[in-house]
Amino acid sequence: MQRLIKERNISYSLLERAETLSRTWDRLQSKSISKLQAINNMIAQQSAVLESPSTVEHVKVVQPRLLYKQSVSLDTSVCDLHELMTLFKDVIKDWTQLKKDTAKHVTHISMDNNMNTHPISTESLIQTSAMHPTEVNDIISTLAYMYTQEYHYKSNLIDSLPTYLNSTDQMDRLLDCWNNESRIDQSTVDYVSERIKLYKVVKKVLESTD
Repeated sequence: MQRLIKERNISYSLLERAETLSRTWDRLQSKSISKLQAINNMIAQQSAVLESPSTVEHVKVVQPRLLYKQSVSLDTSVCDLHELMTLFKDVIKDWTQLKKDTAKHVTHISMDNNMNTHPISTESLIQTSAMHPTEVNDIISTLAYMYTQEYHYKSNLIDSLPTYLNSTDQMDRLLDCWNNESRIDQSTVDYVSERIKLYKVVKKVLESTD
């Protein structure tokens, strides 16, 4: 039983790491969308200055100076976006390591996880709500693959970013592609969180009545 408890604890620590990585990704996604929207607004402002120079002159603003400031702000935002991509890449590195750690865990699991060989106890009941290490391995491998695919897609979008900076319409298309994240199955992400919550609830209830 102690061996099973150890395996169970390791499995759920791995799942919690996966949940943390998903949440970190979500925070980066929100920041990157905000940055892309800011870039889009700057492009709109530049277009307004170029298309309506008389309006700029009316408020006594020198057009070349204003365009220069807008260009500097735009370049800064693009650099910020590249820095965010570095953070996305760090998350992918962590997914790769987590996948390796999970695979290693599976190779060390007990060959006998049949709960019928153990007397009924709090720990044996908790064990029935736990995910088997092989299932943990499968789901983390799936998540790592999905996030890696989405990262590569985003990297390609960033590489082609200059072609989207010509108009707000093009940036709108980029934002739609960026925001879609079709390579990440949210139901799989949610399943991990739900299993962690279930395990914690069952564990808490059974231990409180033991």
